[in-house]
Amino acid sequence: MRQEPASQRLTPQATEYELVRELSHGCLGPRALGRAAQGGDRGRPVSLRLVNADDLETLAVPLERATTIAHPRLLKLLGSTRIGREAYLVSEYVDGLSVASLTQALQAAETSVVPEVALRIALDALLAVSALREELRRFGVKQVERCLYPDSIWVACFGETLLSDAGLAHELFTRAAQPSQRAFHVPEEAQTGASDERSDVFAAGAVLWELLSGRRLPPEQEFQALPRFDQVEPMLQCPPELLALVERALNLDPELRFQNADELVSAIRTLPTNWIASDAEVRVTVEALTHQASEIEGPETQDLASGEHEIDAWDGPTRSLRARHLGAVDDGVTLRPPAGVTSTKPAG
Repeated sequence: MRQEPASQRLTPQATEYELVRELSHGCLGPRALGRAAQGGDRGRPVSLRLVNADDLETLAVPLERATTIAHPRLLKLLGSTRIGREAYLVSEYVDGLSVASLTQALQAAETSVVPEVALRIALDALLAVSALREELRRFGVKQVERCLYPDSIWVACFGETLLSDAGLAHELFTRAAQPSQRAFHVPEEAQTGASDERSDVFAAGAVLWELLSGRRLPPEQEFQALPRFDQVEPMLQCPPELLALVERALNLDPELRFQNADELVSAIRTLPTNWIASDAEVRVTVEALTHQASEIEGPETQDLASGEHEIDAWDGPTRSLRARHLGAVDDGVTLRPPAGVTSTKPAG
């Protein structure tokens, strides 16, 4: 019997999903909110990542592997679909916004987040990266490229940070992004095109820099010199232990960074336990920020600011699965009560 190509086996009927609205356009390509249009999951919200239809065949093997990966910290990849002439990767959806959108909102509102929230987002993202790399090793994948991109770090409305595009982020990045759009293109990628676990460390350091400063990390600083913390006022308010951690993560020499996500997680956990924000603090901070940045006409932030969440309209398996996941993840830290955001606008 003739075997269909993997990409065709993973592609559902064109009528299985429908587009609802655009969510974001980041370095991994456009992302839209969709929903199941038929069957027992009818109405189930999903994330739809636009891809080049010609890439489905070349992505067939990693895509098929990625659909078998399941972990509480990862938004599960469900497969691929075609809607009209466009091809999409279909993933589990929970309300929230990407770190790419969050940092954009910070810049527009001239605001930064408190260190506790920045550390919690980075910690969750690093734990998700470690979980993903462990899953990939289980499948016998020995050489894993960079996994952490701002467009794949998803801050959920319930306060946890998850990882999307699990196992495919590097492939999507190299296919979807123009050089000028490649946020956090780490030094070794720019020089040799190669990346590894230390590249995730640099990306995490860049996330911390942007959340703590409320500014983009300038490209010239990514490749020519370490960031000057003494030139960014919000960073001057951060504890020196935290700044030393960020500085090491952003070292241009991979050998001088933390060597993988686990090492950086261990370093974060040496900080006082009350420096790590709770779920509630992350949620309050993000919602406060979206109100401050209401001039950004982005549907991701508008939904959070209004308190209207797409997931509330559907009470199917994904929602209950996520609820079970919430009780299954232990960060190993003592969490803080809610706090707020801090403004980078000058007083008066």
